[in-house]
Amino acid sequence: MPTTAAPRWTATAVCRGGRVPGCAVMGGETRGPENAVDFIGRCYFTKICKCKLKDIACLKCGNIVGYHVIVPCTSCLLSCNNGHFWMFHSQAVYDINRLDSTGVNILLWGNLPEIEESTDEDLVDISSEECIR
Repeated sequence: MPTTAAPRWTATAVCRGGRVPGCAVMGGETRGPENAVDFIGRCYFTKICKCKLKDIACLKCGNIVGYHVIVPCTSCLLSCNNGHFWMFHSQAVYDINRLDSTGVNILLWGNLPEIEESTDEDLVDISSEECIR
């Protein structure tokens, strides 16, 4: 079900739209953060791949809550992935179930409102590397 992520130190929502937490080491991820986080520190790389990463911190409490993949490496782009680039550390955030438009029932994936699909004309100028994303 869609959730909202909030730092364990505050009740500020830092993102909406995905699963949080859940992955083994780094926690879940979503489409992108609300205006409650910002980049902190310098970019860095992991030992696992060549992706360029940068930490994100809660603007209210200042704690690091995750990281953003600034530039994914070719290996990761070509591998099977879900295309999300905002990651939240499971030990730094907790999830809050989102409510539907009535404000009473828990929002379920099957009940999300439809979004407008892009037309083929929107895809004409996309490079092959961007298409892989």
